[in-house]
Amino acid sequence: MRRHISIGCAIAAGALFITACSSSGMPPTSGGPALFAQSRGIPMATNLLKNPCFSTGKLAPWKNVGTKYGKAVISKTEKDKCPYSAFMGSTTPPAVNGLFGIEQSVKIPAKAKLTWWYYADSDDEAKYASDQVDLESGGKIVATCFKELETSKKWTQGSCDLSKYAGKTYDIVLGVDDNGYDKTYVYWYVDDVSLTGS
Repeated sequence: MRRHISIGCAIAAGALFITACSSSGMPPTSGGPALFAQSRGIPMATNLLKNPCFSTGKLAPWKNVGTKYGKAVISKTEKDKCPYSAFMGSTTPPAVNGLFGIEQSVKIPAKAKLTWWYYADSDDEAKYASDQVDLESGGKIVATCFKELETSKKWTQGSCDLSKYAGKTYDIVLGVDDNGYDKTYVYWYVDDVSLTGS
């Protein structure tokens, strides 16, 4: 499991104690590290994506990509810090045919950094299948910032530098891609998706 400290803390007796996270992954409205940082002039990054932890139990405002085969769904099966994760692909054959996942439209800020956590597996080959993160515009891929076939079945953090796309609005797409072969599968769970910048 990942080892990182999330926002959502309280300061007591001059020391920083981890006490709780809000379900959205954002800091509580009172106190916490945001107050601690602001008092020292440290800027706090703001996540520009909505429902980044799928805390509502629904995908919205994320939208499905590739609904001809099936839909990405909310899952409690594999989750880490977040109460839910988004699942896409299949755990048994046949593999998906095309790119299937989720997307959210957002204006890319300066010094943009996209991060997400994923748990994935496949018995296919990298030349046919992949887990990927793309920027799309009008349904067409503008850039692919992550494309790998993961089989580790452990929570891992991925990241992309999107600074060169600052100032424009794109769909951020997280999904799995395969050729529909009836003897293989590919899937991944994603959660804690964050886009920050300045």
